[in-house]
Amino acid sequence: MAQRHFEQEKATAGKLKLPPHDLQLEQALLGALLIDNGTLPQVAFLEPHHFFEALHGEIYAAIRQLIADGDVANPLTLKRFFEGRRIDDRTAVWQYLGTLVAGSTGTIYVQQPQQQTRRPRIELWRSRPRSHRLKPSLPRWM
Repeated sequence: MAQRHFEQEKATAGKLKLPPHDLQLEQALLGALLIDNGTLPQVAFLEPHHFFEALHGEIYAAIRQLIADGDVANPLTLKRFFEGRRIDDRTAVWQYLGTLVAGSTGTIYVQQPQQQTRRPRIELWRSRPRSHRLKPSLPRWM
């Protein structure tokens, strides 16, 4: 029985299995970080090797380094890290950084799940101005 399992394992070892990945999510995250550097602490648990695309990991590492040094991370400040590097014949890495920002939807997707929960209705009611609160209706016989 154990021998059979070992043989099956050897047979599947040669097959390449891709880890789960979402390149659009990686692009959105990097774009959000470039738009608002203040969101980095919310994703500080990420390491460059967590990115499926190696270039995205390098960009993330450069963003972290700039912010740790007290600089602003944006496409212009990151350009020096990727000077002379190209993605393909037509696109340089520094141009790709601009497309990350242009394609980003903002920083809302970087929030932690517990921050996206709704407030209880009573809190919403209390936060409204008094003029907008409904007065309870009393029965006519009172």
